[in-house]
Amino acid sequence: MSHSTIDESRRPIFACDVRLAPVIDMSALRMWFGVLIGWLDRQERDALAYLIEENRILRAQLAGRHLRLTDEDRRRQWTGAGEAGSCQLEYVPWV
Repeated sequence: MSHSTIDESRRPIFACDVRLAPVIDMSALRMWFGVLIGWLDRQERDALAYLIEENRILRAQLAGRHLRLTDEDRRRQWTGAGEAGSCQLEYVPWV
């Protein structure tokens, strides 16, 4: 009996012999998106915390005085607010 002759019908099938199209594991994809969303949420919270603290510092420097904004300052403030600012822009009489 020769070692090179193997009966193909009796040969075991291994997982590496099967050629399947790559399938995305949905649980891994969900986990990856969860990590990404968590990281983005953390970045947003850090940015908001920074801006809140910056506003506290600037208000303390004003020491009770009011800001004197020009019409251009108010226009930039409202248009910089994005969609919410542009919706409310029509209700502001000085802009």
